[in-house]
Amino acid sequence: MACRFDFEDKTIAAGCADGMLKVIDVVGPPNQRTVFAAMATPMPITCLRWRPATRAKNLLVSGCADGSISYWHITSGILSPTHLHTVGKMLHRIIEHDNHVFALDFRPDGEFLASAGKDFKVRVYDDNTKSLVVTFNAAAWYQTGHSNRVFSIKFVNDDPNILLTGGWDNTIRVWDIRESTSVRAIYGPTISGDSLDYSQGTILTGSYRNKDQLQLWDFGTGKVIQNIDWGGNSEQVYIYAAQFSKFVPHYIIAGCSGANQVRIFDRSQRNKAVYCVEGFNKGVYSVDFCNNSNNFSFGGGDASVYFMDLTM
Repeated sequence: MACRFDFEDKTIAAGCADGMLKVIDVVGPPNQRTVFAAMATPMPITCLRWRPATRAKNLLVSGCADGSISYWHITSGILSPTHLHTVGKMLHRIIEHDNHVFALDFRPDGEFLASAGKDFKVRVYDDNTKSLVVTFNAAAWYQTGHSNRVFSIKFVNDDPNILLTGGWDNTIRVWDIRESTSVRAIYGPTISGDSLDYSQGTILTGSYRNKDQLQLWDFGTGKVIQNIDWGGNSEQVYIYAAQFSKFVPHYIIAGCSGANQVRIFDRSQRNKAVYCVEGFNKGVYSVDFCNNSNNFSFGGGDASVYFMDLTM
C-alpha cells in the first residue's frame, strides 16, 4: 500500500498490492469518496508521486513491481457505469526492464523524475521529454553506487542538482545529477520503504531493524544528530515509512511493522512522541502529511487508507 496527498490536500492517491490505483476525495460524501480508479498492472504498486503543478495539474505517477512507471491524468477518462468515479486514463508509460520500481521522486520544479529499485541503479528522467538523463549504476570495483535494492529516493529541495537514496546496503548515497557517480555516502541506515526525507540541512531516516530505527543526520557532516526514541517496546519496531511535516517542519511521522503503529514526534520537544495510532493487525507501510495542515494519512497491510486530524 502506498498513499499520497495531492498538493491541495483534496484527495489521497492509493496504490494497492493488486495493481489497483485509486484517488479518494477526503472531503466528499462517504458514498462518493473514490473519484478515480484504474488497474495499473497485475503487480503491486509500490510508490506514488504527484507531479508539481508547474504546467499541468492533477498528474499522478505510479511505480510498480513490474518495472513500469505510469503517468495518469486524474480528471481525464470516462465515467464508471455507476457514474461515481472516473475510469483512469494513462498518458504515458516508462518501462525499466529487469527492474522492480520501489521509489520515485520529482524535483520540486517538476523538471526531473528520479526512480530506483531492485537493480540497485538510480535513474533520472527529463519529465518534459520522458527521456533518460542519467543512470547512476550499481557499485562495482571501479565505481561507487548501491550494492543492494534501493527503496527510497529524495531530491534535496534547496539544491536542484542533489538527490538522496537509501536501501538494503545500509548506505545513504548522495548524487549530483551533473556527475556520473555517487559523490558522498552516509553509512548506517537500513532503508526498506519510503523512509528517507530531507529538510533544512537535516536528513531523516527510518530503518528496518530493532535498534536506532529513527535517526536525524546532519547533511553537511554526514553524522548522526540524534537517535529518536520510539518509546514502548522499541525492539518490536521495524520502520517502513518516515517523513518530515510539510506544514510544520518540527513534526516527524513514522509507520512500522512489528508494533504496527504510527507515531508523530515533535522536534521542538526534544523529539518526544506526541501522538500514536495503534491496534492494527498488520504493519503500516506508507505515511504522508498534508501539504497545508497537520493532517496525515497512512496505509498498510490491512489494505485500508486512514485519514487523521492531528490536533495539537
